[in-house]
Amino acid sequence: MSRPTDRKKKPNRRGGPLGDMTRIAPFLMRKGEETVAAEILTYLQTLADNGDSSGGRASSRDLAAALGYAEGDDLVGFWHVLHNLHDKNEVSKDEARNYSLPTDDERALTVALSEAKAQKAAAMLTFKFGETYTGTLTANAGGYGFLRVEGHDQDIFLPNDQLGETLDGDTLEVRIPPKSNPRGSDNDSGGRGRNGRNGRDSGRGGRSAGAKPERFEGEIVSLIARRRTEIVGTLERRNREF
Repeated sequence: MSRPTDRKKKPNRRGGPLGDMTRIAPFLMRKGEETVAAEILTYLQTLADNGDSSGGRASSRDLAAALGYAEGDDLVGFWHVLHNLHDKNEVSKDEARNYSLPTDDERALTVALSEAKAQKAAAMLTFKFGETYTGTLTANAGGYGFLRVEGHDQDIFLPNDQLGETLDGDTLEVRIPPKSNPRGSDNDSGGRGRNGRNGRDSGRGGRSAGAKPERFEGEIVSLIARRRTEIVGTLERRNREF
């Protein structure tokens, strides 16, 4: 039986065989990421200005060789900087994995996407302590509920002692007390989210395990409208009460 030959692992796009930053950090400290990034952008601009057969494009290895980073950890560090530029849309990569400066259309698309993201974030309102909000109740089988308020990304948590005779779908006016804390925050009572686990939230609209939810807890001020005006069922009497 022949002995398996040792195969040298190829460095991945983020560094060594395991993307080890111990190989990249010394390069960045010695050369400076901004300096290397500027060298890459300047070289690609030179290619674009020359108008030769390359079309202003170059492979990562050609770029590294042209700038003097073709071997060892220098190459790994260079790739790290190059891919960071690509992640930030400062350079483009085609199907042949050649790099170039973005076209005007690509730059315009990047700006448009960034502006749309900023506008969406700005449009999402945040709750304020001491303020009242009107929204729709979503009741949970566990006895608690959530008030969904139009224009807000998150909802307001309502504990079971607040729900009273309210029903799922009712329109409520809810107030966030001045001294209330976001559910699951470090200042929340006992540091517990609504499901009783430290810093966890698995209910509707919750985040993944380990993330700290920022849902506020409220108290019902008034019932504005019923979703259901009729309920069909059997009325039972217990002692003198129904």
